Amino acid sequence: MLLNTVTIGMAGAGIAVALALVRPWGMRVPGPPLAFCAWVAVGFLVPLLPYAGLGSLLGPTDEVASSGNDAPTMPGWEAALVQLGFVGMGLGLVLALPAYLRRRWPHTFAGRLESSTSGGSFVLRCVALAAGVVGLVWIAWAAGCTVAVAHPTTRDINWRLLNGVSGLWALIAGASTYALQRKGPTRVARAATQPRSPQAPR
Repeated sequence: MLLNTVTIGMAGAGIAVALALVRPWGMRVPGPPLAFCAWVAVGFLVPLLPYAGLGSLLGPTDEVASSGNDAPTMPGWEAALVQLGFVGMGLGLVLALPAYLRRRWPHTFAGRLESSTSGGSFVLRCVALAAGVVGLVWIAWAAGCTVAVAHPTTRDINWRLLNGVSGLWALIAGASTYALQRKGPTRVARAATQPRSPQAPR
């Protein structure tokens, strides 16, 4: 009951964020809480899109397939609805969030990125290095490495797939973070025209 209550609350928050991203009144919502909720949702859902697509081709996990009749398992139709809901929300965020950010803060998409300071550059390099190390560890586990893996004989193909996808996302995050501290000029301008301030919603 507690888990279902928390899930219902999370679903309600997700519906509110989705409406705020596409409705005019969303431009009046305070930016920090909306950005935080959208950031958490993107972090959870978007990285799972490749795993959801590839995992559906592999079928049920070994643990589910080997469970007995007395074990509580999720019905197939319910699992399909949950998976469809996650994929739909992830794809919606991919489309709605960038469009919302462009409408509300157009000045952040104009001009060129400025060079980072020495202190900020050091922090970004450390973050990029940490993300790279985590990504390589995940990819090593996906490739079959069993170092620091509890009960390696129980890890199935879906577990390896999840680690591989997570490792690739971590490497992408590390490379993107490293690119932010580059001191050289950017090759592509973010916008060639002056941004216009968004119109006040009615």
